[in-house]
Amino acid sequence: MIKTEKLYKREFVRALVLYDEEGGITPQSIVVNDETYTIDKVLSSYPAACQKAGGVGTCYDCRIRGQTAKLWFDEKRWWVALKPER
Repeated sequence: MIKTEKLYKREFVRALVLYDEEGGITPQSIVVNDETYTIDKVLSSYPAACQKAGGVGTCYDCRIRGQTAKLWFDEKRWWVALKPER
């Protein structure tokens, strides 16, 4: 049997979010490893499974500092898929 190692892990993060009148959620910023990242724009959101780190939730495709990043929400917590430090 071949042992495979996950290349990514789920990292739970703090998020500042905006709720609209209809209950919609728009993330504004996240804190990863004690660094705050402002979300410039939410490009899309959709229910999905994360293939890199496992887990299911709502995936938010975001633009942060000019790059596209995926932010996940699983009904209680926000998380990102990060490469583990070696």
